Amino acid sequence: MKLRRAFSQHELGTKAYQIIEVEIDDKFAVVYQYGKFRPGDSIEGWGAQVDLSGPYSWTQSRDQQDKKTKEKKRRGYKEWDATEMSFRSERELLDALKRLVGPFKAEAVRQLLVGGVPRVVADDAPAGDLENDTKGSKKAPAPRTEESTPEWATW
Repeated sequence: MKLRRAFSQHELGTKAYQIIEVEIDDKFAVVYQYGKFRPGDSIEGWGAQVDLSGPYSWTQSRDQQDKKTKEKKRRGYKEWDATEMSFRSERELLDALKRLVGPFKAEAVRQLLVGGVPRVVADDAPAGDLENDTKGSKKAPAPRTEESTPEWATW
């Protein structure tokens, strides 16, 4: 299980583009992420448009990436920084992908390559009935007394 990321910042400095290739069990998906940001801003967690395509074979995936990289080089994305990471488990790979493209797109990639029950639902759903759930308090909050009322609330 591998994740390959190619990243480029536009020569004017206000746009960034990344191509992420995800490999799970010899199936490949390609994620294209494009976003704008102000100079000096961190691009971690940047708001971006994300496009997903796949599943592909290895050669199809590489052809897609080469085609997109050449297209973007003509449009001002000159220098590309590439990294490759290997993971022991699908969970580790998806955690890294969530940090790059967000939880919903990461789940879409998993669905595309693996299929099965959506993991977001499977992991976050309560185990038992909601009526029998003992986590947290279901009682209404206590009414405020004079001592617990903040000063700003009395104006």
